[in-house]
Amino acid sequence: MDDVLSYNVIGEIKGSEHPENIMVVGGHLDSWDLADGSHDDGAGIVQSMEVMNIFKNIGYKPKNTLRVVLFMNEENGVRGGTKYGELAKANNENHIFAMESDSGGFSPRGFSIESDDASFNKILAWKNLFEPYLIHSFTKGHSGTDIGPLTSKALVR
Repeated sequence: MDDVLSYNVIGEIKGSEHPENIMVVGGHLDSWDLADGSHDDGAGIVQSMEVMNIFKNIGYKPKNTLRVVLFMNEENGVRGGTKYGELAKANNENHIFAMESDSGGFSPRGFSIESDDASFNKILAWKNLFEPYLIHSFTKGHSGTDIGPLTSKALVR
């Protein structure tokens, strides 16, 4: 069947001090076109939206812009992530952080981090802060399919 037009869903809280700096938290609808993407990655979608919901409920205003992106079509060509990356580049957006949830609704155990060695070593220094919550597995590697287009050299600042 032919592809049909589908969309990413995006919500954001503008940063109070540095609105030009964007932090992305996202998940994807792991589906083809108009399918629902139920569990993979419906859990990541809910987790991502909950970040913004918690901040709103506690009255927290982030210094940088927080953007929640529900990426479309991860499984069939990464079209949502690719389009988001294209628009970020075209709009000269400065993404300083991107995190994607893509392991289902299970208890998290840590993070796969895509960064240079200096940044990764800085993050490793924070490991003891994560240990009490049992989410202290930090590995260097692939950060996520949907946010992958944001790591191109053209977007790194």
